Amino acid sequence: MIWFLATFLLAAGPDEMEDIQPPVRPDTAIWSVAIIALLLLLALAAYFLWPNPKKPGTPPPLPRELARISLRELQEKLGTTGVYDLSVEVSNVIRTFIERQYGVQAIRQTTPEFLHLASRKIKFTTVQHDDLRKFLHLCDSIKFARVEAGRQESETLLSQAWAFVEDGQ
Repeated sequence: MIWFLATFLLAAGPDEMEDIQPPVRPDTAIWSVAIIALLLLLALAAYFLWPNPKKPGTPPPLPRELARISLRELQEKLGTTGVYDLSVEVSNVIRTFIERQYGVQAIRQTTPEFLHLASRKIKFTTVQHDDLRKFLHLCDSIKFARVEAGRQESETLLSQAWAFVEDGQ
């Protein structure tokens, strides 16, 4: 019987088995494009929907605008503030304006020191320089010499300050 089985196996020939097929792969190019497109859509959504931590900053106001605001406030206080206090405040507004606008130290100097420095460093016209000198001398006479002044002088100080701020270079 063994002989019979061996003869049978040899007579049948080699067993024809099919080769093992590799696993079926889906088209990788389509999946790659789909994944990249999905990631791009997620990135765009995150860009537009994510809260922005930086708020757009507003530029600081210009020295001329700051001086205008301060002079408006002083004009509103014209009847309620004394002439001495008003002259001090108006002088500070103008000196601060000049310091910020032209970069010349104005607040901590005496009027003659400041006028001398301003004549060298700032290109004021002769009229502007004379107006500034008259304004500062009127302020100084009220502040330091305690010259008696009334509402008329207060209005004069404010109008001179407005003219200087508006007509400045």
